[in-house]
Amino acid sequence: MEYHPMTEHEISFFPKKRHIFINGEITEETHQKVLKSLRYLNEADGKKPITLFINTEGGGWDAARAISDDIRAEDMSAPVYGCVTGQAHSAGFIILQACDKRFAHPSALFMFHAPDLGGVRADAPYLRATIKEIQKEHEHFLRLIVGRSKRKMTLKEAREWSRASKEFSAQIALKNGLIDKIKKMRPTV
Repeated sequence: MEYHPMTEHEISFFPKKRHIFINGEITEETHQKVLKSLRYLNEADGKKPITLFINTEGGGWDAARAISDDIRAEDMSAPVYGCVTGQAHSAGFIILQACDKRFAHPSALFMFHAPDLGGVRADAPYLRATIKEIQKEHEHFLRLIVGRSKRKMTLKEAREWSRASKEFSAQIALKNGLIDKIKKMRPTV
């Protein structure tokens, strides 16, 4: 079995197979490891696809956004395919939407939600400014979802689903354009 020294419980990296596995909470440490793995694989061969296997209940907004930015970076020439093997909740769903192709196992579950304001200072001017900025970022993300859905989902529907924080199946995700295909991809390690 091929093994890379970057392996921890939340990310495993198998360079010969061009597979990166995200399991567990999305943190800044996860972001740094995914970034290193993406860069390594892109430099090794910028034409061959990289498959990012995702199974997470979510995590930090900033880390998820940073991973998404890394996937979409101008110098990232290798296509990145996302495959949900268990669940892509919250931050995991954000990362999946950045992938060039989005796959899910038939039993995969998904969820996205309105921003969590944990850790926000309570003084009024700062709070108002912070909420406004978070709402702006969230609206940008919702518009990304609508765009990636090829307009199968409206902005109004995306807002409603976000407020409800409802979990949905791979079949519903496919019907609404939130994934491209239901496909049981077996990672080879």
